[in-house]
Amino acid sequence: MTVARQTGFTLIELIAVLAIFALVSVMALQGLTGAIYQRSVLERVDNEAETLSRALTLLRRDLEAAIPVAFRPPLSDPEPALHTIEGSGRFALSIAGHPRLPGSPGAGAARVIWRHDPVAGTLVRQVWPVLEPARGTVIEPERVILSGITGLTLTPLGTWEERTTTNASLPAGLEVNLTSSQHGPLRVVVAR
Repeated sequence: MTVARQTGFTLIELIAVLAIFALVSVMALQGLTGAIYQRSVLERVDNEAETLSRALTLLRRDLEAAIPVAFRPPLSDPEPALHTIEGSGRFALSIAGHPRLPGSPGAGAARVIWRHDPVAGTLVRQVWPVLEPARGTVIEPERVILSGITGLTLTPLGTWEERTTTNASLPAGLEVNLTSSQHGPLRVVVAR
């Protein structure tokens, strides 16, 4: 006589399987949470690097586009092509190749002012779209280029004297040093 066996799982086997499934689910959830957190950290770091790269590229482009042409502000004395005030965290330079809209006056020359705002901790850029503006309202508003800046200095490289005449000159090179609370010291050097 053969006895029919019943097949199936016991209650203990089902509880063991559910415990293993719960353990695997918790591990997968932790892995997913870690991956999502890592992604958000990488996105933030990538955005910061992009902002820094864009700011340094803009600064380098302005330094490379410098031209030896004096700036004549409205109702004021001419300024040299490169104008610095020692210890002010500010410099201005005349540049060429500034984008122009069709029908706009000027040949693409502009005056760019870079300034460190110590109160806000920002690096600010402002543009006069022409080198001989007829009125002071032509200047564009200041734009924050980089945050977390604690210092800005420009050092002319080589022998050079600031001049205010139309026979303006530029140094052989320019070195800009920025101090950033996030990135530490940053340096942009352009040889002419």
